Amino acid sequence: YNTVINAWSKSSEPDAATRAHAILKEMELEYQTLIKNNETPVVKPDVLSYTSAIDAYAKASNSTMALSLLHRLQSLHNTTNDRSYEPTLLTYTSVINAFARSQNPRAAESLLNTLLQSPNMPQPDTVVYNAVINSWGWSNEPDRIERAKALFATMARAEKDNKSNARVDLVTVNSLLNACAFANKEGTLGREERLG
Repeated sequence: YNTVINAWSKSSEPDAATRAHAILKEMELEYQTLIKNNETPVVKPDVLSYTSAIDAYAKASNSTMALSLLHRLQSLHNTTNDRSYEPTLLTYTSVINAFARSQNPRAAESLLNTLLQSPNMPQPDTVVYNAVINSWGWSNEPDRIERAKALFATMARAEKDNKSNARVDLVTVNSLLNACAFANKEGTLGREERLG
């Protein structure tokens, strides 16, 4: 099941996300049926199953379904205390990517902040920060440059103070430059912003 869900998450077919989700639902149903009948489960959805389906929705720019699956996974983890349902950093990154592709950088940054403020959750790495900075850069939000710069500064400060595993890299710098260039192309940057 996981291999097929993952394959759909990597597919460019227009219905890939719904196909991945349908297989996840089939997997859940089979698992629940086996448990209900007191049979040993031969199949069980896990964090990989959900993350692959979330990633498929991210690629389809469907943040609503990606977030819904994250909530389902979190609920399973909280009610069962089963570590195989514990969302990973990759799970959260996939949801952030869904927000970015759905032109919702505020939700992407909100999820980043949730991770930063929760010691029991995975701590954001370079990829997560880059995804959020990039989501601001490609958005149509009027404050996108300020938000991208602020995240860049937060990331650089945390790196300097050794308070984060996230490191400013070439992708980080390019994401910030992209935000400025995109805004400048639209003529929304003032002279002082273009100069620094």
